[in-house]
Amino acid sequence: MKNTLVLLGLVGGSFLVIAALIGHVLELEKGDQVYKLLAIIYLSLPGVIAYLKSRREGVSLSIKNTHYGMLILSLALPFVVLVSAMILTFLFSLDEAKDAFLIAPMHGLTVKHKVLQLAIFGSNMALLTLFYGLTLQLIIAFGEEVMWRGYFLHQLKKYSFFVQASLTGIAAGLWQVPLILLFGWFYPEHTILGPLWMIVLSLLLSPILLYLRRVSGSLLPPTLFHAFFYAMASLLPFIMSEPNYILGGMTGVAGFLSLVGINILFIPFFKKERRIFLEENT
Repeated sequence: MKNTLVLLGLVGGSFLVIAALIGHVLELEKGDQVYKLLAIIYLSLPGVIAYLKSRREGVSLSIKNTHYGMLILSLALPFVVLVSAMILTFLFSLDEAKDAFLIAPMHGLTVKHKVLQLAIFGSNMALLTLFYGLTLQLIIAFGEEVMWRGYFLHQLKKYSFFVQASLTGIAAGLWQVPLILLFGWFYPEHTILGPLWMIVLSLLLSPILLYLRRVSGSLLPPTLFHAFFYAMASLLPFIMSEPNYILGGMTGVAGFLSLVGINILFIPFFKKERRIFLEENT
């Protein structure tokens, strides 16, 4: 594990230095499209390293899935988080919600036209999420999951479920911190709280991702969950005119509370995985 972390640090650090130089030469600002492209490459680096090391060491990184229940769960859970997080987002800012909600100004419209406008908005968001989740976010998610729930998890096989979830969550969160500081990824304009929020988010996501991986025996369910979670999380700017990324949305406090709720509901399943682990290692 130590060698893997050192290698990740060397490769990631070298890439970030090159990216910073490119940004300096081109005079890029945070959020620039070039930075977004560099961020995607950076997020894919763990997957490349994991693939090369697993081939050399004979570690299986299967994406073949026969547990269709886990596939359904991996697609349903992000939607549950989205709905609950958006409800909490509006509750956190009731005075501002009406003005911030982009489709709220529907005064004078009949009920029929209001329903039609909401239906069009909802269908557009669904298509955008589907496209984003099955393209860009799927590439990013696979690059990360091959490492964190694949090769890295293999190196942690002697540890319990909760230790594995904690270590992979911290590692994944720390890996994404430079994106916030250099590229303005995830939490724009929040260079202090942003990195902390990223680590907390990764820790809350980790038990769910690990459970999907362990039960299915495949990287496909956690990859799909990962891809669609962040695809749905990116909808906040389309729903709120002035989103508060620290407080609202799936990657803010509202999302944290939603994920805490899911983790609490899943505790019996997590404990079952822990018992299976103990039985296999005694």
